Amino acid sequence: MLVAGCLFVAGYIHQFLGEHLPKNFTEIKTSNRKGRVSNQELKTSNQERETNNHFVTLYLEIQRMKIASTKYSDAAFSFATLILRLGLGIIMMVSHGYDKLQHFSKYSAGFSDPFHLGSRVSLSLDIFAEFFCSCLLVLGLFTRLACIPLIIAMSVALFNAHQGDAFGNGERAALYLCGYIALLFVGPGKVSVDKLIGK
Repeated sequence: MLVAGCLFVAGYIHQFLGEHLPKNFTEIKTSNRKGRVSNQELKTSNQERETNNHFVTLYLEIQRMKIASTKYSDAAFSFATLILRLGLGIIMMVSHGYDKLQHFSKYSAGFSDPFHLGSRVSLSLDIFAEFFCSCLLVLGLFTRLACIPLIIAMSVALFNAHQGDAFGNGERAALYLCGYIALLFVGPGKVSVDKLIGK
């Protein structure tokens, strides 16, 4: 749902603002101006308000038509992946990774150790995923590789720490997991360091 929602919203914003809003806005403003001049010369103020309301209705109708559209452009798709990368990366890095990095000794004592590597090693690997891989995700650098540790970390959080309860306490881990899997498949998009260096 997170992925579909981001893709839909970004596609709609780009398509409507980039392709239709300037043209329609100009037409509406021009028509509105002509309508006001005509009303001032020939009609009453009540008729003028009715004319203005007509253009507002037309503008809302245009918006409604675009919301129903299933089309999207490459630029919209890249913008959607940017939103997904920034959202998942920044929230994970700040809310989880940085906190564990800052309070390492506090968390290391009783941290979950599902792979029997030791609590400190498990915590270090978790911080690597949640903080450093999230940084790479935000930059769009080695995006697909950065997603793999994050997918592993969220899988452990969901299925080990929350016993697979995706509709209860493990909801956030499940949402993160879906987002990282989506990015693993679609890649970073054009607004990324990967794109700049040609990866």
